[in-house]
Amino acid sequence: MSGECEFVLTDREYHERSWTPERIDLPALDFRSKIPGMYVPILDNAGNPTGEYQINSVSFVPSASLAPERGAIRVNLESLNGIGM
Repeated sequence: MSGECEFVLTDREYHERSWTPERIDLPALDFRSKIPGMYVPILDNAGNPTGEYQINSVSFVPSASLAPERGAIRVNLESLNGIGM
């Protein structure tokens, strides 16, 4: 990742599920992975870390056609253990 990332949701309904009997501990939507470039140290002119960081965010947004309508997008989360995220 080298900057902000935006996922535009264009469908009215999404189904995310985890039905793996061998891994009942998994949620329907798993955010535990590390995304390289999301948390980047800021460097000074000499290339040394300043101790500050740039945080590149990930956003999920409705498409322009769905944005005006409240509740236009439904995300269904299903897992064997009942944990959604």
